[in-house]
Amino acid sequence: MDVEDMLRKLGKTSQLNFENDRVHVKEVEERINLRIKRKGSKLFKLPIPAIVTLLAITIIIPSWMGWNISQQKGMNSVTMHSNLSIENNDAVNNIIKILHEYSDIEVNDISNSQLTNVFLSVEKVVQLKTNKGQIDVAIFPESVDVESVKLVEDFSVPGNVTYTFTGLDIKEESTPLKASGPNYLFKKNHTLFLTNNSAIVKKLHDVYYLIEVHDEIFHSFGLNKDDYQYYRPQNNSKQEFVESENNLEKLSLESMKIIRSKLKKGDLMPAIFVNKVGTEAIVIYKSSDKTNHMYKFTFESTSEKWILKDNLSVQGVKSIPTN
Repeated sequence: MDVEDMLRKLGKTSQLNFENDRVHVKEVEERINLRIKRKGSKLFKLPIPAIVTLLAITIIIPSWMGWNISQQKGMNSVTMHSNLSIENNDAVNNIIKILHEYSDIEVNDISNSQLTNVFLSVEKVVQLKTNKGQIDVAIFPESVDVESVKLVEDFSVPGNVTYTFTGLDIKEESTPLKASGPNYLFKKNHTLFLTNNSAIVKKLHDVYYLIEVHDEIFHSFGLNKDDYQYYRPQNNSKQEFVESENNLEKLSLESMKIIRSKLKKGDLMPAIFVNKVGTEAIVIYKSSDKTNHMYKFTFESTSEKWILKDNLSVQGVKSIPTN
């Protein structure tokens, strides 16, 4: 099943889960006021009430993502819990950070990979042990084109699955490699991801698609993405949400009131980014006609309210997968 098929299937599921009427939207607001924390959907495209629901949940429950919000001098300071990391390897650490921020895949351990001695020009190879299964990661120099790499598997001998790769120079004596079953390959940014769990590959497709959209939107408005932190709920985070007086629920309610009437069926799910001192936030999304939208809010300590300061729209480039 390709990404578009998956999105189509998820879109149908979302229509069963969310009632498309204004009463449901009102119920969402009431639940927010009561601070009922619910799990968020991983869908990108939803009917309007579903998008609004996810927007609210995304802002309110950063605890699932492992964030702490604490009050300092009337502001919301943002601190991210430490994750596993590899010293002096920014590329691997960045992958772990991306998985943590954009998906429910949590890395529990890092170990040696069976791919370590396979490729001639590889820079780093590790195995990420996650809550969804193992992922072997091979990172190559930017000069190496991994898009031409193919996974070749041999199922001819019952109970003895083997595989190798084509499209890159490999150490012939290190292959074929043994496997317990089929493997799946994902390629992105000079990096190969190998796993025996097809669901992980689907998640990787979704994650990197969403990152590309967010990067495009930030660039289109002349914003530096590194100045902000992305907030979304994660189902598997065990970190607690430390709520300050100036909490994100206020931002959630205020942004919902302003944005919900603008959203249309087929638009991409809005995303919340907050600056590192918690005094500024932007809500971004892409509409089905490729238009990029940005709403900028600032927190005023005197009134303890989030105030809309700017609202811009520009024509984007990247398309949203259609049903």
